[in-house]
Amino acid sequence: MRSEWTNPGRGLWWTRILLPAFIALVAIVPYLGVLDSPFVFDDEKLVKENQFIRQGWGDWAHIAATFDITSRKWDEDELRLNYRPLRFLSYRIDNTISEAIFGPTPESGPPVFAFHLSNILLHAANSLLVLVMARRLGRWIYGDSGPDPDGAFSAFFAVSTALLFALHPIQTEAVTYVSGRRDVLSAFFFLSAMVIYMGSPCGKAPGWMSVISVPVLCALGLLTKESVATLPGAMILIDLVRRSRWGVRRALQLALCLALAGLSVWITLTNPRLVSFSDFGAPLNTALTACRYVVRYLALTIFPVRQSIDYSFDAIQPSTGLFSPQSTLPEALFVAGLVVTACWGLPRIRRRSEVSPFRKLWPLGVFWFLGTLLPVLQFIPIAEKFAERFAYLPALGIFLLLASVAVRLFQKEAMLAIGALALVGVAMLAATVRRNGDWETPLSLWTSAVDAQPRAARAHLGRANALKEAGRHREAVEEYSLALAIFEEKPDVPLHHGFILHALTFRGSITGLLSEQDPALLEEAISDYRRVLGLKDVDQVEIESSPKHVVLHFDLGGLLLRKGDRPAARKEYERVIEIVPGSPLAGAAHYYLATIFVASGDLEAGSASFRKALDAIPKGDPSRLRVVLEFADHLIERKSLDEAYKLVSEAIASGATGKLRLHLLMREAKVLDRKGDLKGCIATLERILAEDSTYGPALLTLGRIEASESKYDKAEGRYQALLKLEPSNAEALEGLQSVRLLRRIAEGNLGSKGTGDDPRPLLEAMERKGLEMMAKGEILAARDTFSKLLIRATEAKKLDFQTLCLRALAKLEETLGNHRTAEAHLKTALELDPRDARALRQLGDLVLRRFDDRAAARRYYEQCVEARPGGELADPLVYMNLAELIGASDPSLALSHLERARKSGYAEPALDRAFGYRHADAGHWKESLDAFNRYFERTPVFQEGGGVDRAREAAKDFVRDRVVPQVGE
Repeated sequence: MRSEWTNPGRGLWWTRILLPAFIALVAIVPYLGVLDSPFVFDDEKLVKENQFIRQGWGDWAHIAATFDITSRKWDEDELRLNYRPLRFLSYRIDNTISEAIFGPTPESGPPVFAFHLSNILLHAANSLLVLVMARRLGRWIYGDSGPDPDGAFSAFFAVSTALLFALHPIQTEAVTYVSGRRDVLSAFFFLSAMVIYMGSPCGKAPGWMSVISVPVLCALGLLTKESVATLPGAMILIDLVRRSRWGVRRALQLALCLALAGLSVWITLTNPRLVSFSDFGAPLNTALTACRYVVRYLALTIFPVRQSIDYSFDAIQPSTGLFSPQSTLPEALFVAGLVVTACWGLPRIRRRSEVSPFRKLWPLGVFWFLGTLLPVLQFIPIAEKFAERFAYLPALGIFLLLASVAVRLFQKEAMLAIGALALVGVAMLAATVRRNGDWETPLSLWTSAVDAQPRAARAHLGRANALKEAGRHREAVEEYSLALAIFEEKPDVPLHHGFILHALTFRGSITGLLSEQDPALLEEAISDYRRVLGLKDVDQVEIESSPKHVVLHFDLGGLLLRKGDRPAARKEYERVIEIVPGSPLAGAAHYYLATIFVASGDLEAGSASFRKALDAIPKGDPSRLRVVLEFADHLIERKSLDEAYKLVSEAIASGATGKLRLHLLMREAKVLDRKGDLKGCIATLERILAEDSTYGPALLTLGRIEASESKYDKAEGRYQALLKLEPSNAEALEGLQSVRLLRRIAEGNLGSKGTGDDPRPLLEAMERKGLEMMAKGEILAARDTFSKLLIRATEAKKLDFQTLCLRALAKLEETLGNHRTAEAHLKTALELDPRDARALRQLGDLVLRRFDDRAAARRYYEQCVEARPGGELADPLVYMNLAELIGASDPSLALSHLERARKSGYAEPALDRAFGYRHADAGHWKESLDAFNRYFERTPVFQEGGGVDRAREAAKDFVRDRVVPQVGE
């Protein structure tokens, strides 16, 4: 049977070509499906967002600085706190290759292909190194243990070991996870050093190339991952098992590697940024927990089931004593048994050559497994307590032992052994492919982790993040809550504290988003934000005052604003401005403060905040133009037309494009309309339509203007154009109806004698259109509409429409600043109907507000009261104004007017204040004090926007200076 495996004349030629090709192939094939798997977990900050790897190769000084252990670049770049410069240089190489294939790296991050390919090729190289190392080890073991003249046993041993290493599912995390580069790359240097070291015969001194190259590879490995410090121990172990003779060169070789490893350990232990915290308590608990970890790694190597990317929190419960948890003592005894038997076997190997291959390999396999695991067993605390990728190299020790068992079967039944190895290989291939399927998306990866390790809090957090990115927000909130429930069992652990902050922040943001459809969730979101702001960050900085976390104040302000709590929202936005003044975020906070002030009626403060927002937001920021639009609307409403025009013109000149430019031009047209420049307004509207003939607001506005100018064909064309784009546009439909009615009016079809038509529907349509224009601020178009309506109403002899038009025209002229023209319109209305109470009231307001003619105002108000039919009460504000005008001269009559205001249903606090002043005028001091007290009880100290109520302050001064002294007497 062995003749099928050997050809003495050709010296097992197939082992030199076919076996390496086969091992490389089986190492690569299971991972082909992950070449497009996305970046996950630490990949986000180590690769995807890492600007270092995108900086090319021109700045060699910057590359050299990567190796400066004293630099804080790792912290500043928010990279994991490890000194591993070669890993980052390998990422830079990958990015360079990626750019050569796919073009420049986009802002969203580089494509994953080159990064995954590098990991896979490194794994294939490592599998080949394992093949060579196992072959060299097998020649010594099986050559000493019996006749193996053609090397079949050692070849089968090497193939078995390399096959297990290449296909085992426990290797998936190190290979598939891009951040596992530290493990596959450091293993490459470790195994390369071991292959060269084992290339020197046991009884001879190594060559100088070996003496130099092994320490160099050791140094490169240490610059990739600190665990390569175990390389000298592995070299000693190999020498003990092989019974090597030491000489000067071998001693020098080992001494150099020991010095490098010692330096690495010293740097790690003396640099607080490279060492994590220990939460295991006493050293005994650390040792017992390490035993639990060893057993779990061994179990995953032998039975790779329920694999997970995360084993945080109590996925593997730490030991707090020999019997806590109950499995601690058996596991500790098991590990102790491994160590004792391995120690017992070492001297037997040294003394006797007839020891069986398995017994020779037992100390090597056990100590390789335990020794290379030692750096990650938390004796030197590291952030990651347990991870499958940590077993990438240590598992080789177990694979060596399993391979020796396979060789023993091969020695007895070669075909059975080959079949068994093939079956195991196929099973591992299937398991590895299946496990790699979990890495297809972040959600599938973290879901598999949660299913495998329900107590792994970070797995729940990772799944919540993936659900959030997938838009499954309600499930994400539930998962964040599960993660918090586990983490909060040990909130004082610094790492857990950071995850708690993460979970609270994201749960709050998603709950806030969900509250847009479910308002009941709004309080929960606010509670999460307030809780985070009340905590300290992992670096003990108060989050509430931290610039790093200032966005929390901003987001909380938005939630409070949506709740309607404007004072609380204002405090949050002001806090943003206080913490990061002058920043774009502060600019956004000023904008929201402006909206709060405007909504609260403090228009001056609103204008100031709008200006501060524009000062803080960079000119190239798209949000700046949106602020300009709202500020312009605000200025137009405040009739600050010149400032609005300047603001909009500068924004247009800054190069605004697309819809924002059209919106700005529309504001310009609105300003021109308000300023009375109808010609300029029309020119701007036509300019808009020249750029975009489908811009609805311009079509509507031009249609209204042209209808008011009797250009009915043009107006109808505007409305028809808009209806083609939006068949259900209500304003266009109504405008079209109005144009047709106006056309009928223009044609004289006003219900003249004999036609049977009633002109009132047509006049009402014109009235409605004019009122709509007034409501939208289209002053000039409204004025034209009411002017035409006045003509038609006069022709139709409809007195009520005539007076209505005159009152509307008076209001429009007053808006435009033509106060005398407004007065003339109202007097004309009174000539038509001397008892028009609304015209009398409007005229009284006009002469009082614009001309400060108190006598005339009193006369008009009194006529307004007298004009009410059958003793019907007038508008309560008429009585309030009358009381104010006659209070000093006739306080008794003023008080009667206030009583009429009360009877008319007026119940505002201002009425109590007026009673207070009028009772004081009449000398009724106690009644005055009572009225003022009612007023003070019903009004807050501060207005809703936060400003002082000046009327209330004046009343307080009056009571203190005038009323209280009189009551006291």
